[in-house]
Amino acid sequence: MPDEMNPDWIDYTSDEDILIDVLDSFKEGGERELDENDQLFFCFINHGATNSQGDTFFGFPLIDLNDYIIYLLNLLGLNVNTPRLFDYELANYMDGIDGKLILALHPCHSGGFIDNVGGENRVVISSCAPYELDDGWIYIFRQVLNFQYPDADFNGDDKISLMEAYQFSATEIFAQTEQHSLIDDNGDGIGHFFTDPEYDPNTEGMDGYLASTTFL
Repeated sequence: MPDEMNPDWIDYTSDEDILIDVLDSFKEGGERELDENDQLFFCFINHGATNSQGDTFFGFPLIDLNDYIIYLLNLLGLNVNTPRLFDYELANYMDGIDGKLILALHPCHSGGFIDNVGGENRVVISSCAPYELDDGWIYIFRQVLNFQYPDADFNGDDKISLMEAYQFSATEIFAQTEQHSLIDDNGDGIGHFFTDPEYDPNTEGMDGYLASTTFL
């Protein structure tokens, strides 16, 4: 991801219908159909929140005071009509895509998506826990993937696995903000912090194991 955005790199308008069409294109019969040997990297950068029903959603704007009022009303469950992508909606839209799915979710409250979008052969990394705010995790994560942190290559193989990118960025952002970047890659839909006993990249079936052999 570049430091400066060139609009020429944008292929589609960002809205829900186009998101559905793009994800459908990776399914059986689609123009970008994936099989079990392929992998898809899905990186979502936007705002996020969780409403009073416990549903996490992405995609609302926060530009002026009116936007903040709408944001607060949505948190109270009043469902003011603004563009939002709910956790269960994204899970449904991705259902049927073969291959390995890698999801890097940047918004606040992004850990709330894991229980819906996690699954077999998926690596899901959130910037923070379900009820936490994000304060810059994606910038560290992308710099690790761009080899700007040599210390992130824990095993010295001159490659950065998703596990290394996760653990290094999670360590750095926690030191700066105390937010808990989570990972789920064992298919149970439960995200874990790298200090949790359920996180063990060296043991099959534990969170971090699949990510340790996954590269972009």
